[in-house]
Amino acid sequence: MASEFFVSSNVVFGRDSVKELPNMLKEYEAKNVMVVYDAGVKMAGIAEKVLAEVEKAGVKVTVFDNNAKAAQYVAEALAEEDVTVTEVSLAPEAGGRVRLTVLLDYRGEALNMAVTV
Repeated sequence: MASEFFVSSNVVFGRDSVKELPNMLKEYEAKNVMVVYDAGVKMAGIAEKVLAEVEKAGVKVTVFDNNAKAAQYVAEALAEEDVTVTEVSLAPEAGGRVRLTVLLDYRGEALNMAVTV
């Protein structure tokens, strides 16, 4: 079975790309941001870097470091805003860095936010 996925959005990557998060969130006029991660992401220091940049945007931040709670939150809270999280992935990159990609659907428009930390 063939699958196809097309995203017309900005993709930001490279060293220190996480520092682009405040500008990206302002461009999307985000008011509330949910950050989901597991114990490994926290232990690697990635979560703190991402949270620090998200907070610079002046948005409300909800943190879920427990995936069961996050799934419930996505189903309830984001549905109210017409936002659907279609995919969240972490991929190892060279030099011990990690790429975080979040794919969203906002009122029928595909959005892709990706950072490497």
